[in-house]
Amino acid sequence: MSKFYHYYVEGKCEETLVKTLKMNNEYIYSGAIDVINATKECISNTRIRALKNKTIVVLIYDTDCGATNRLRENIARLNKAKNVYKVICIPQVENFEDELLRCTDIDEIRNFTNSKSKSNFKSDFINQKEQSLLAKLKKSNFNFDNLWSEIPKNDYSEFGNDASKIKRRMPGKHS
Repeated sequence: MSKFYHYYVEGKCEETLVKTLKMNNEYIYSGAIDVINATKECISNTRIRALKNKTIVVLIYDTDCGATNRLRENIARLNKAKNVYKVICIPQVENFEDELLRCTDIDEIRNFTNSKSKSNFKSDFINQKEQSLLAKLKKSNFNFDNLWSEIPKNDYSEFGNDASKIKRRMPGKHS
């Protein structure tokens, strides 16, 4: 039974990271990516109907905002869809930058991209090519096991953390 992965990620930084991690199926399973903030935006029925049959939907979202109602509604809508095989929730505790700090040895987020300031970090990160980004991750002692590894300590904890379900474990790969 063939299954397809479809990633709904909160923003462009997450999109860039997921594209990099799914290169060659090295870190995570390959799949389509759409930028949609599942904690704030409704995943429309039109969007859901466009998914392939037996799609595993992966929601990657920040947990530093308060309300969980929209996320709960989106999960319920996806779970009712006949073409959705499963919904996987991956919280970023607290946000993307915190996740990147947790899984590398960088001490300040702007240092990862050599950005002039913290406010330039996101645009600098987004403009990285996948190969270049992967090289920077490895140079920063990227520990893949630490990425998306925590459960939030707020209202988002009810959704758990299913990141292990998309992480590939390839023989000889321990980064």
